[in-house]
Amino acid sequence: KIAETENINTKNRIKIIECVKRGKIDIITPLCPDYDHYYFGMGMYKYTFNKLNSGLGLIGKRLVKIINKFHNFLKKNKINFHHYLYYGDFEAFSEDNCKRLKIDERQFLEKLQKSCKLMKKKIGSNISVNLLVQNLSNKKNWNKMCLEQEKKISKIYVKKINAKRIINEISISRNILYSSWYPNMKEQDYYKIVIKQGAEYTSMAHLFKKKFKNPMVLGLDHPKMSYFYNIEKPIPVVYGSPRYV
Repeated sequence: KIAETENINTKNRIKIIECVKRGKIDIITPLCPDYDHYYFGMGMYKYTFNKLNSGLGLIGKRLVKIINKFHNFLKKNKINFHHYLYYGDFEAFSEDNCKRLKIDERQFLEKLQKSCKLMKKKIGSNISVNLLVQNLSNKKNWNKMCLEQEKKISKIYVKKINAKRIINEISISRNILYSSWYPNMKEQDYYKIVIKQGAEYTSMAHLFKKKFKNPMVLGLDHPKMSYFYNIEKPIPVVYGSPRYV
């Protein structure tokens, strides 16, 4: 209730309980860059992707609203934790993304650094705020890992009916978002975007399992993308209900 999360299935509940039993939890929340967006009512927002700002970002703003209550709940129940926030600097590596935003990679990363500093001021103890690839890997290794994962997921999409169904459902659920983000792409090709972005989530799972002793993801972007965290490296995931299109 505190984190306004989606329903957590039994399998994931067990993972979370096991995570708590192991001791100190490394809670990880990936944050989207501060893409331009607007509020259109009923608690929902829409990304325009017209420019990149250097504020908290839509996901960051939502986190700020719940994080103190969330942390206080954990402390009250004597659950030891540290919360790591990571802005998705890998989105700066996309030439198409930078071209759409009319900035280069360096300017993109500079804006993300400003977002990190602002987030640190907003939230106090028990947190670290960094750029994901810069802190946990490097551009060369990240791109290599994402390419490998994209190939694997593409094969799964072709060979496994259930995986194809899930990826197609994600594609449909993110239709409005993709039409804003990729205005020149045909709707029937949106599944390719899901696979490419899914590879980023799977790559994050690899890094989290490698770099952290007891990781758990608190996600506030799109809950359907949680599927990709568990393709190869199962990780406990708690996801907030969707608040944007």
